[in-house]
Amino acid sequence: MCLVIMEFGWNWPSHIPRTVPEGKSWQEQLLEKGWGYAILIPTSYQADNGA
Repeated sequence: MCLVIMEFGWNWPSHIPRTVPEGKSWQEQLLEKGWGYAILIPTSYQADNGA
């Protein structure tokens, strides 16, 4: 059985500051436990109708 967590992500402009938490990220913690993760960026794909 494969366990995967999916997150909706966004491409933030580079001028917006982001804080980086201390310690291991949630992604690193999942990978250590044998889980997987996927990040879907909604603006990175196109509708099937070709628009």
